[in-house]
Amino acid sequence: MTAPTDTAAPADPDGDADRAAEARGFFDPTILPPPSVTTAAPNLPSPSPVLSPAAPSHVVSSTPPSQVAATPPTTTFGALPALDALAPATGPATRGPSALRRGVSWVILLALLAGLVVAGVYFGPRLLELSKAETNDAPRLPLAYPVPIADPAPVRSAAFTVTRASTAGEEVRYDANIDFESGISQVVVEHPSRPTIEIRAVFDDAVIRRIDQPTWYRTSRGTFPFDGATAPTLVPTLDALLPLQTRGAVTILNATEETLGAVLADDADSTTEVSAAVANEPLQRLRLEIPQARLAILHDAPPVAAIEASDAAADPTPQPEPGTEPATVADAGNTPAPAPDPLAAPPLIVLPVGTPDQNELAGGEPVTVDVWVDDTGIIRHLRTDSALGSETLTVRSTSTEPWVPVFPEESAVQPLTADALLALGE
Repeated sequence: MTAPTDTAAPADPDGDADRAAEARGFFDPTILPPPSVTTAAPNLPSPSPVLSPAAPSHVVSSTPPSQVAATPPTTTFGALPALDALAPATGPATRGPSALRRGVSWVILLALLAGLVVAGVYFGPRLLELSKAETNDAPRLPLAYPVPIADPAPVRSAAFTVTRASTAGEEVRYDANIDFESGISQVVVEHPSRPTIEIRAVFDDAVIRRIDQPTWYRTSRGTFPFDGATAPTLVPTLDALLPLQTRGAVTILNATEETLGAVLADDADSTTEVSAAVANEPLQRLRLEIPQARLAILHDAPPVAAIEASDAAADPTPQPEPGTEPATVADAGNTPAPAPDPLAAPPLIVLPVGTPDQNELAGGEPVTVDVWVDDTGIIRHLRTDSALGSETLTVRSTSTEPWVPVFPEESAVQPLTADALLALGE
């Protein structure tokens, strides 16, 4: 029996060469198929050249030189894909819920704009007045009523200026000098569309003329401006204008310190002149907000009735009731003053000037009144807002002495005829 022996396979040089060539071809980039997606290399900044360490001299590249030269230098693998390829696919625009939301947003925006316009028209004038008060450079004072440092001197005569609104909406100016005890008065009336006239009255007689003519005309004293006026009405004090019972309903919006000269200088339409002493006297300005329900001028309460009522209340002599004995002088000093009725309504506020504008008062908003008070409590300047005609009262001077003007001679006075009356009113 013959024992098995290991027989080696015959050598195949050609097969080995084919397998080696196939292995080399797997790693050769020149024979690989092109990529299915061609992408451009990202536009990145060129890196700084880095020098690689020198290769050992005994290492020899196995790639033939011809194959290295034939490698495409621009072919890259592993580069970032283009941004366009990553963008999501967009479909046709829809006008469903998004269009509805845009429509609702526009409606809300238009409603807000309309509300701002309405608020500006309604609250704009009031905010403008408040902004002017806030931007005033005058020194600010506490929001409180000033306390007089002395009692005011008795007023026998006074010089003052009043501006009022006429029925045609024009501003009429009155410059007056009045002796309140004798009733002698002088009034110059300046009308924008009529001649300026001057009136001088004493007792029951009066003379009148055009300011640009020398001829006077005699007439009986009728109802001239400020006839029958008293010092408390035309030279009011703060306590007389706003008694303590009325101040709870009045709001002080602003309080500053100003001079009458600065006030008249700020008013471009004012031609009122005052002495230097009066112009430079420091005054306390109060901007007051008064409810319409507290104004006598809006409730058909004439100032004269209010003055007579206040004079009767100030009479220290008590009046006996019917069927009782009159009180003697000794008892009058011991009679206690009647206690004020807590349930009685406070008195109405009587303004010396003011012509109601029913269009502006229709909304029921409070009325704004500015007063300038000196250190004795006398109101030197008073100004109403447009709801009361924007009228003013300026007390130029006061005196304890009588005032007597120079009346014309009899030869310069003529009777008042119809022609003269027409000439005065032209």
